[in-house]
Amino acid sequence: MSSNTIVAARDKAKKHQASSMTTLKRLWAHSGARIGIILFAVLVFMAVFAGVLSPYDPIKLDMANANAPISLSHLLGTDELGRDELTRIMYGARYSLAIGTLSTLMALVFGVITGAISGYFGGMVDNLIMRFFDVLQAIPNLLLSIIVAIVLGSNWFNLMIALSVGHIAGYARTLRAQILSIRNLEYVEAAKATNCGLWEILFKYIVPNSFAPLIVQATSSVPGTILATASLAFIGLGIQAPTPEWGAMLSSGKDFIRMDPKLVIIPGIFIIITVLSLNSIGDGLRDALDPKLKK
Repeated sequence: MSSNTIVAARDKAKKHQASSMTTLKRLWAHSGARIGIILFAVLVFMAVFAGVLSPYDPIKLDMANANAPISLSHLLGTDELGRDELTRIMYGARYSLAIGTLSTLMALVFGVITGAISGYFGGMVDNLIMRFFDVLQAIPNLLLSIIVAIVLGSNWFNLMIALSVGHIAGYARTLRAQILSIRNLEYVEAAKATNCGLWEILFKYIVPNSFAPLIVQATSSVPGTILATASLAFIGLGIQAPTPEWGAMLSSGKDFIRMDPKLVIIPGIFIIITVLSLNSIGDGLRDALDPKLKK
């Protein structure tokens, strides 16, 4: 490898690092995104350290303290079975955030693979993949998730599959559109001329240069997935009691909404906070990556 090639590679790496730092600075400078990052960081901290922050068991019954009001010993009161509500909220964040994030990542992976193949090869392959996604997108996401959850059954992995299926087409179409615009550019033709393998061309040269819109799209999809997780749990197709998942807590609390409305209000508030924080991060990330807004 010549010295000029090494210098060029180093310069490219420095430019990429500088661009990444600029994007992070622009993201943090976005007031809405900054608030969203702080709120989401608090939620993640609660989820990770729930066992340290709370002395209570999120599942163990304590009927003597059923429906206890807010107090110093129970900062958000207790539920109908005497379990500390704040403890269940913190443990529930683990399930809601994990399922929402992992199902989005699952959809992103399959969307990237199918979108890359569709956009790069075109022709019959492109037509077959896109027509299949047309069928998927003709079904509302929540209805599709319900159908898949009923067919596969309700456990962790099946729930993530059910939530991810409806989002794969969106990622695939976004990446396909990006690839169609860059697959004939000079650096791709140069990679072909140097006998690079198909998968190397796709995932080393093409996909990384098409990924920015997918990052924004994935960030914006997580809130909807968390809402869908809660919705499935609410109708009995998600995580089931006594597991402290926010949607399941809403479902069990609805029977006591007149006697103890906090059982519905509190998990609802945390779902709203999570969705708003992630939406704010997504908006900030979109603005930070928008070349029209860069100075």
